[in-house]
Amino acid sequence: YANSVDRTVLEDVGALAAQNLPEALKQCDKLTTEQYGGPKYDCLEKVAVATGDISICPINTPVRGDTCVTNVARKLQDIKICTKIMQQENDNARNESKKWLCARESVQEATNPDICLETEDGIIRDTCLLEIARNHPNMNTCARINTKDTRNWCYSMVIPKVGTREDCNIITVDQNPFDRQRCEDVFTQPRAN
Repeated sequence: YANSVDRTVLEDVGALAAQNLPEALKQCDKLTTEQYGGPKYDCLEKVAVATGDISICPINTPVRGDTCVTNVARKLQDIKICTKIMQQENDNARNESKKWLCARESVQEATNPDICLETEDGIIRDTCLLEIARNHPNMNTCARINTKDTRNWCYSMVIPKVGTREDCNIITVDQNPFDRQRCEDVFTQPRAN
């Protein structure tokens, strides 16, 4: 970082935010900024995560703001926060990727797929279900995924852990036979002891 003052503030600001939010924000304002971030943005993110308040995230910088929102969502384990990710005009692939990452990060500790239904955003909902099924294998969780490709991917990861080779037939092969083949291959390969 630019100087030792920046490092000292960053080390202490999370604890300070819990006790005195206005003072923590004042400390962040004293720090230096750079074109794509710097200590000031790191400080604001630490305060936002410590307080669980995404309004503190530096949203004027899309990458840093999105990272901040994702980290708050992860701390609170709240996928609804992911809908606050800044959307870039004319960049649907990037927007979907940012929401996917946020949803994935926010449910790392979750076990109940019902939390995924708290959002109407299809990408966030399906990613949430996929991650819970991956971390706690359950074919019923995969079945709740709306997007066929994501559902098939989910089945291809979960069936080898909790199902049988015959269960692989649930994976549709309209345009992409690879998920079913990957699932079936697990059952035809010799298993290590």
